[in-house]
Amino acid sequence: SGSLLADLQGLRARGLRFTDCVQVFGEARQACPEGLAASLAYGVAGEVEFDDQLIVSRSPGGGAYVMAWVWVGPWVDPSDARA
Repeated sequence: SGSLLADLQGLRARGLRFTDCVQVFGEARQACPEGLAASLAYGVAGEVEFDDQLIVSRSPGGGAYVMAWVWVGPWVDPSDARA
């Protein structure tokens, strides 16, 4: 695992971007039941968005975490964040 991490860091230094990893590890949203459900239930244009390729972490007991992008504007004061 440490060797893979070093390899990944080397690839990043050579120009690998996070979006490249999403293309490799992600699933097409249209073919992913969890991704479709998440985008319909939580997606709000400009606030909570989902890529066409999704990173999904499924639980053995059912359910899944689906990666989303949450917009945070420059006006947000971290001290006002929920604890």
